[in-house]
Amino acid sequence: FTSYLSWMMPTSENTRLKLLVLSSFQNDNYEITGGADMVYSLSRTMVDTEAVGLGLYFRSNDAIILSPYYQYNSFTAGLSYDINISGLSAATKTYGALELWLSYGFNISGYRKQIKSIPCPTF
Repeated sequence: FTSYLSWMMPTSENTRLKLLVLSSFQNDNYEITGGADMVYSLSRTMVDTEAVGLGLYFRSNDAIILSPYYQYNSFTAGLSYDINISGLSAATKTYGALELWLSYGFNISGYRKQIKSIPCPTF
């Protein structure tokens, strides 16, 4: 069983805070990861969305994860660095783990939130 919960709230005109929890359970094994992303919008128009973000997460009894990323429309690319806080520190010689990732968000419903654009006057 796997569940993913997230909630995003604006903190200013250009920033938003995204809270999330990911949990996975299989027989007697489980993993729970929780944390937050601070997202800064570089551009939000009716056509394009561009943002950068920084996430900080805690994976139960295992690691602290730092994850900077860049988002352009449905594509997001980033790095994740796991800092071990468990017995696995010896196995990784306390270096942790570095991951490069790319994701694409599918819009199954076809809904796209319209962002109002106010054109600037030209003189």
